[in-house]
Amino acid sequence: MLPDCEGSEDEIQASVVKTVREVVGPVAAFRQIVIVPKLPKTRSGKVARSSISSMAAGKPYK
Repeated sequence: MLPDCEGSEDEIQASVVKTVREVVGPVAAFRQIVIVPKLPKTRSGKVARSSISSMAAGKPYK
């Protein structure tokens, strides 16, 4: 998301969920969004998806 987004966190979450359901379809539907300051990255600059999965599951991560 862009830093200059306007609206409350709840409004932004509802808008993102609605947009994903409309554009991508029900296969990509989800209910919750967690806004974080930045995503964990690997040394090569890719998003560390395993770390994100661990965070979501409440497990320890690197």
